[in-house]
Amino acid sequence: MKKKKIIRFLAISMGVYAVIKSLKKNANVGMSVNRTSDPMPKDGILIVINGESNAGGLASNIDLTPDERKVFEGVYIYNADRGEFEPMQVGNNNNTGHEGLNSDYMHGFELGIGLAVRNGTLPTPLYIVKTGQGGSKIKEWENGTVYYQKMVNRVNYATTFLANRGIATRNFIVYTQGINDAVKGPTPTEVWKTSTMDHFMTLRSLLGNCPILFVKHMNAPELGDYIKAIDELAGVFPGVYPIDSTGAPLLDQYHWNYEGMKLISSRIVSTIKTLLTV
Repeated sequence: MKKKKIIRFLAISMGVYAVIKSLKKNANVGMSVNRTSDPMPKDGILIVINGESNAGGLASNIDLTPDERKVFEGVYIYNADRGEFEPMQVGNNNNTGHEGLNSDYMHGFELGIGLAVRNGTLPTPLYIVKTGQGGSKIKEWENGTVYYQKMVNRVNYATTFLANRGIATRNFIVYTQGINDAVKGPTPTEVWKTSTMDHFMTLRSLLGNCPILFVKHMNAPELGDYIKAIDELAGVFPGVYPIDSTGAPLLDQYHWNYEGMKLISSRIVSTIKTLLTV
C-alpha cells in the first residue's frame, strides 16, 4: 500500500439544484450572434472551465447591465449546441451543454473573464470552453463516463481548432467541484482528493502541464473538510492555485450570485494575469 502511494505521488509530481429561481421573466432572451464578423487573430489564451454547477454558473442574467449583454470582442466561447467557437455574448451562447443550466437565464465566471478582456486586463484573443455539469460528483468524471467523454470532445475540438489555424495559446483550467460529494453521500475526503488528482492528470493530458485554478467552496460546516482538502491537494500537486471565495455573496446555500461570481472572477483574472508573466 505504501508503495502505491509513493508511485501515485511521483506520477502527480510529474505531471442545481437546491434553487433555480424563476429567472425567465426579465432575462436576456432571443439575442443573436454574428459568428463571421469577428476575425480570429493569432495567439492568445485558452481557458477550460470544469466541475459542477458553479462551473456553469447560476448567476442571474436579470442583473446584467446593458454593456454586459453586448458581444465581447476578442472573446470566443465554445457553443456546445452548435459544436463551434463563437464570439461570446452572455445571455445567448455562454451556458450551453450544461446539465440543468442554460444561456438565456444564467451565467458564471465567463462574464468576469470577458470584462477583463474588454478593459485590457487580459489579452486577446481569449477562448473559453465550459465543460462542467450540474450535480456531478467526482466519480462521474472518471474515464469512460458520459461527462468525461463530453469534456474530452469539447477540449479536443478546441485544441484541434486552434492548432489547425496556427493559433498558439497559454492554457488555464478553472475548476470548482466537491460540493455534491460533500452533501450527496458523502464521498470520503481522501477518496475525493485522490480522485480529483487523477482527474487533473486527465485534464493535463489534454491541455498540457497548465495551471489549475481551484475555486474554494463557500463557508459551510459540511464543506470544511473539503476546503481543507483543496489546500492539501495544492500542496502536493504542482501547479494548483486555490482561489479564495471568502466574501462572495450567495444565491443560495451552495451557489454564488451575480456579485459573487464577479468577485471570484476578479480573483481568477488576477491569478491568470500574474501567471502570464511567469
